Amino acid sequence: AVVVPARSDEHDTAAATISHLPHLLAEALAATAGEVPLAFALAAGSFRDGTRVAGTAPDLVRAMCEANSAQLVPVLDDTLRLLSDPSEQERRVLGAIRYHPNRAVLHSDASVMPNRRAMWSSWNYAGKGASDGDGIDLTYWMNSLQPIPQGDPLFVTLNSRRPIREELIHDIAAFRHPVFDGPAIAAQAEVPALNGTRNTWFCGAWVRNGFHEDGLASALDVVAGINRIPNLRVAAE
Repeated sequence: AVVVPARSDEHDTAAATISHLPHLLAEALAATAGEVPLAFALAAGSFRDGTRVAGTAPDLVRAMCEANSAQLVPVLDDTLRLLSDPSEQERRVLGAIRYHPNRAVLHSDASVMPNRRAMWSSWNYAGKGASDGDGIDLTYWMNSLQPIPQGDPLFVTLNSRRPIREELIHDIAAFRHPVFDGPAIAAQAEVPALNGTRNTWFCGAWVRNGFHEDGLASALDVVAGINRIPNLRVAAE
């Protein structure tokens, strides 16, 4: 056996890619083939190899994917983009939206906050030691952002370059967030024109300002757009 040193989030991302994703792809392939009468009769060894893990108990696969969803979702996002058939306009507009990986730590270590308590804010940026290739060192004060009692301090720190006490860490996760640069802002303005043109609709926090509320608001816009489409006339037999 070979020991490969890795952070927990790096391990989970690798596991999502080489373990969880193959399970989902195998089940999707088996389910699709099940709708084709001759598929299983003509299937050879390569098909059996590709669908072998689809025999795993569904409850086990679901629990595994749910437990590691933070790492699995970005991997699925990449895969779906590779398997889709975007138009040239969709490729250009969506390709302008870049994502940046961020390592998030949920913890109770107040040492990452400003030294003066009066300077604490909902979002706290630490610029010392930053370089062009680094992600931003940002701490969310969850007690300010949500109705969490002050006696139970909770923080979410992204890409910390400062040590966080291990005994005060509650969870670590890897996320990818949209980068709102010039090309992305320009692309956002074109998204409404894409919606519905190929029976495809786009929504998400990336369509607006990146907050959870933006994801909900953009989804409501899509629902409103779909509701504005006249019902198709169907001839009765």
